[in-house]
Amino acid sequence: MIASSERCGAWRAIFILTDLDFAALLNWHRASGATGTVAVYNKRVDLTLGVVELDAHGNVAGYVEKPAFNYLVSTGICCFRPDVVRHLERGAHCDLPELVLRLIRKGERVRGYRFEGYWLDIGRPEHYEVALEEFVTCADRRRPWRS
Repeated sequence: MIASSERCGAWRAIFILTDLDFAALLNWHRASGATGTVAVYNKRVDLTLGVVELDAHGNVAGYVEKPAFNYLVSTGICCFRPDVVRHLERGAHCDLPELVLRLIRKGERVRGYRFEGYWLDIGRPEHYEVALEEFVTCADRRRPWRS
């Protein structure tokens, strides 16, 4: 899936490989009544270093070798009601995190749509290489590019 978003009158490409059901996301968003919906994905981040915790006196208080963390990350896929444009200033830069936080500060409801399917942000060279390999060798027939 290659999606694009309009920002300040210019186009910015967002490159994503996913099997997210966009119709289901849009229906969920509309049914929620929220101003905005951000599709979120549980992402594991492996740290390849040992993490040391020091106390106030510089003594080692903890040590975890190569920990892993799980975060809910934005997939870069969002739905907004059309009237969200009233929260934007003509000609002013406003990226997605800024828009979401602005909506929340103004009392608007923004929901998170938990997505557990396949998602890969291929905007970074190392992720693009993974996508190329998976696209060619993927054996999972559920993915739309393997039908």
